[in-house]
Amino acid sequence: MLTNEQKHQFKDKGYLHIKSFYPQSDMARISQWINQIENDDTDPGYKYYDTHHSDESRSVLTRIERFLLNHNALDTLVWSPLLQAVFSNLLGSSPAIFKDKINFKLPGGKADLLHQDHAAGWGTYTDYFVSVAIFVDENTKENAAMSVLRTGDYPKDLMNEEWTLLNNSEPPFEPADHYELLEGNPGDIVFFDSYVPHGSPINTSSKRRRNIFITVNPESAGHFRDAYYTDKLKTYPPNNLRDDNKKYIYKV
Repeated sequence: MLTNEQKHQFKDKGYLHIKSFYPQSDMARISQWINQIENDDTDPGYKYYDTHHSDESRSVLTRIERFLLNHNALDTLVWSPLLQAVFSNLLGSSPAIFKDKINFKLPGGKADLLHQDHAAGWGTYTDYFVSVAIFVDENTKENAAMSVLRTGDYPKDLMNEEWTLLNNSEPPFEPADHYELLEGNPGDIVFFDSYVPHGSPINTSSKRRRNIFITVNPESAGHFRDAYYTDKLKTYPPNNLRDDNKKYIYKV
């Protein structure tokens, strides 16, 4: 369980990095499962592709959304009782899954510009969320590790209009000493709230960087996962469910 120091850091800074939360044996199994999901065209998860940052004729897998609750073995490993207990510790309530995804920052993967997660319409559902990033691969500066505002100097509210990126959105974010580069090994995790600014650059290396993200809200606020994905299918569906006559833009 969390120490008082860890609880205070999360409260004051909006994020918390815990080293070696998952054992390496579990991460090897999780990585194997993700490889299978990535290459399985019948998997029910929602796959999103973007163009390669330097070659628009090539597509790069960016993420698989709604992957949890489809694979019993993977669910048990990832959405573990210990992870749920830590979420409860941070929230003061049992967690309810709001959304879940595997981010594939593969070689050529696009930048994630500086943003607050809550700006992506999350206020429609409730007013506070906490996410965890689970490092599946080594996260380094070389393969575009995420950076997060380290100062705690941000409101627990939107800093710009909804669906709008923050100022200074292009990485590297400035001033540099206000941001922490979240480097770590498979099995590390980072919790962060839905308002703390964060982002990452293009992966210009030859090394992939896959992270699992699970976002929850206090269960006392309600269960919104089904509603969220129903709404998302209408506005920004995965590539294989898109209308060729429509243009889809991911704003945040």
